[in-house]
Amino acid sequence: MVVTGFAVAGLTCGVCLAALLERLRAVDDVREAAADLVVGGATSVVVTSGSAVRVESMRRAVEQAGFVLTSSDQFSAPRHGSGHLLAARTYSRARDNESRKEGVRR
Repeated sequence: MVVTGFAVAGLTCGVCLAALLERLRAVDDVREAAADLVVGGATSVVVTSGSAVRVESMRRAVEQAGFVLTSSDQFSAPRHGSGHLLAARTYSRARDNESRKEGVRR
């Protein structure tokens, strides 16, 4: 799995956040998306996917939700950077979902 972190501007409430996450989760190969809402600032968003996601696909999803993608950073393991705790949680959730689909218990 690949974990990609984004910064998104323009979110002002939980409804905005839900709309954004719904759009991101609809992108092909995205297994999980999570965010820490920052009202009036850059919200950290982490997407876990089966393979590297195209930044343009993410940008399009963010813009369709009505927000602005301000930066992106792809990393192979959720163990460093400011979004590492969010990344670890999202990565773990995606891995657990995959295990359930395959009938494997961890």
